[in-house]
Amino acid sequence: MRYYEILFIVHPNYEQDRLNTVIKMVETHIADIGGNVLAVDDWGKRRLAYPIEKQKFGNYVLIYFEAEPSVVIELQHWFELQAQILAQLIVRLNEKPDGLPARPSDDNEEEEETLLIDNSSDFDDESDEIFDEEEDEEEDNESLEEENNEITEDVEKEIV
Repeated sequence: MRYYEILFIVHPNYEQDRLNTVIKMVETHIADIGGNVLAVDDWGKRRLAYPIEKQKFGNYVLIYFEAEPSVVIELQHWFELQAQILAQLIVRLNEKPDGLPARPSDDNEEEEETLLIDNSSDFDDESDEIFDEEEDEEEDNESLEEENNEITEDVEKEIV
């Protein structure tokens, strides 16, 4: 078996309980098709580099697993059908990853909750700010209006 990591982005409107359900569904599917999940790391909600399906934020989740190459192909096809997952990327690792987060036991739900912690405290406060979509749209509209006014003035000068 080979080692892989998959990073996927879940729709930002999902609450933590629903997000945990999606993560569990992915883990279960990996196990059902013949893979073995090694670790799960929930990175929390972060701003996307560019909008995906009109969303500016997403919940990032990283899963390390081992599987055969045929399992990965099937997993990619399965991810394409999942509406709640905005994007995904599967990367093959050359060796077993070091320093994996501890796997929770199925018996103790408290351990699972500690594994799915938002690690946003590792970053400075500026990167954690969440911008209101309406403010962004207003700023974009204002800059577009200014550009349109300048173009209109230039065209009027050329005509006169």
